[in-house]
Amino acid sequence: MAEPKAPGHHKARLARTCEQVGWYVQVGAFAEDVRFERLRSRLSRAGFETCKAPQTPQNLRLLLVGAYPTRERADQARMRLEKLMGSAGYLRHLPASNHAP
Repeated sequence: MAEPKAPGHHKARLARTCEQVGWYVQVGAFAEDVRFERLRSRLSRAGFETCKAPQTPQNLRLLLVGAYPTRERADQARMRLEKLMGSAGYLRHLPASNHAP
Protein backbone atom coordinates (compact mmCIF):
# COMPACT_ATOMS: atom_id res chain seq x y z
CA MET A 1 0.00 0.00 0.00
CA ALA A 2 2.45 2.70 1.11
CA GLU A 3 5.68 0.88 0.43
CA PRO A 4 8.63 2.96 -0.75
CA LYS A 5 8.62 3.71 -4.46
CA ALA A 6 11.41 2.81 -6.85
CA PRO A 7 14.39 5.21 -6.75
CA GLY A 8 14.10 8.08 -9.18
CA HIS A 9 10.29 8.20 -8.93
CA HIS A 10 9.94 11.42 -6.95
CA LYS A 11 8.72 14.27 -9.11
CA ALA A 12 7.78 17.38 -7.16
CA ARG A 13 4.06 17.62 -6.51
CA LEU A 14 1.66 19.30 -4.17
CA ALA A 15 0.77 17.42 -1.01
CA ARG A 16 -2.38 15.40 -1.44
CA THR A 17 -4.93 15.01 1.33
CA CYS A 18 -5.00 11.59 3.01
CA GLU A 19 -8.16 9.88 1.78
CA GLN A 20 -7.54 6.18 2.33
CA VAL A 21 -8.83 4.52 5.49
CA GLY A 22 -5.95 2.92 7.38
CA TRP A 23 -2.94 3.45 9.59
CA TYR A 24 -0.53 6.35 9.10
CA VAL A 25 2.64 7.61 10.72
CA GLN A 26 2.44 11.28 11.67
CA VAL A 27 5.91 12.70 11.14
CA GLY A 28 5.29 16.39 11.73
CA ALA A 29 2.91 19.27 12.40
CA PHE A 30 3.71 22.54 10.70
CA ALA A 31 2.38 26.09 10.74
CA GLU A 32 4.75 27.04 7.92
CA ASP A 33 4.16 25.60 4.46
CA VAL A 34 7.86 25.70 3.56
CA ARG A 35 8.87 23.43 6.48
CA PHE A 36 6.00 21.02 5.68
CA GLU A 37 7.02 20.87 2.03
CA ARG A 38 10.73 20.44 2.83
CA LEU A 39 10.09 17.31 4.92
CA ARG A 40 7.41 16.00 2.53
CA SER A 41 9.87 16.28 -0.36
CA ARG A 42 12.65 14.58 1.62
CA LEU A 43 10.42 11.64 2.52
CA SER A 44 9.10 11.37 -1.01
CA ARG A 45 12.66 11.21 -2.35
CA ALA A 46 13.33 8.43 0.19
CA GLY A 47 10.42 6.49 -1.33
CA PHE A 48 7.61 7.08 1.18
CA GLU A 49 4.04 7.96 0.23
CA THR A 50 3.08 11.18 2.02
CA CYS A 51 -0.10 13.17 2.47
CA LYS A 52 -1.58 15.85 4.70
CA ALA A 53 -4.18 15.00 7.33
CA PRO A 54 -7.75 15.85 6.29
CA GLN A 55 -8.55 17.49 9.65
CA THR A 56 -6.00 19.49 11.59
CA PRO A 57 -5.99 21.36 14.91
CA GLN A 58 -5.25 25.10 14.99
CA ASN A 59 -4.64 25.34 11.23
CA LEU A 60 -1.56 23.14 11.39
CA ARG A 61 -0.60 20.97 8.44
CA LEU A 62 -0.03 17.43 9.69
CA LEU A 63 2.33 15.40 7.52
CA LEU A 64 1.44 11.71 7.40
CA VAL A 65 3.11 8.69 5.78
CA GLY A 66 0.88 5.84 4.65
CA ALA A 67 -1.69 4.37 4.50
CA TYR A 68 -0.88 0.97 5.89
CA PRO A 69 -3.48 -1.80 6.28
CA THR A 70 -2.48 -2.75 9.83
CA ARG A 71 -1.06 -1.09 12.92
CA GLU A 72 1.90 -3.48 12.76
CA ARG A 73 2.84 -2.41 9.20
CA ALA A 74 2.54 1.24 10.19
CA ASP A 75 4.77 0.62 13.21
CA GLN A 76 7.40 -1.01 10.99
CA ALA A 77 7.32 2.10 8.78
CA ARG A 78 7.53 4.31 11.90
CA MET A 79 10.77 2.56 12.90
CA ARG A 80 12.27 3.03 9.40
CA LEU A 81 11.25 6.69 9.47
CA GLU A 82 12.77 7.15 12.92
CA LYS A 83 16.12 5.87 11.63
CA LEU A 84 15.91 8.18 8.61
CA MET A 85 14.78 11.31 10.46
CA GLY A 86 16.28 10.79 13.92
CA SER A 87 12.95 11.45 15.62
CA ALA A 88 9.92 9.38 16.51
CA GLY A 89 6.60 9.56 14.68
CA TYR A 90 3.11 8.84 15.98
CA LEU A 91 0.70 6.20 14.73
CA ARG A 92 -2.72 7.45 13.68
CA HIS A 93 -5.73 5.64 12.32
CA LEU A 94 -7.99 7.45 9.86
CA PRO A 95 -11.41 5.84 9.95
CA ALA A 96 -14.04 6.10 7.23
CA SER A 97 -15.90 8.81 9.16
CA ASN A 98 -13.00 11.26 8.55
CA HIS A 99 -13.74 11.14 4.83
CA ALA A 100 -17.48 11.70 4.81
CA PRO A 101 -18.68 14.84 2.99
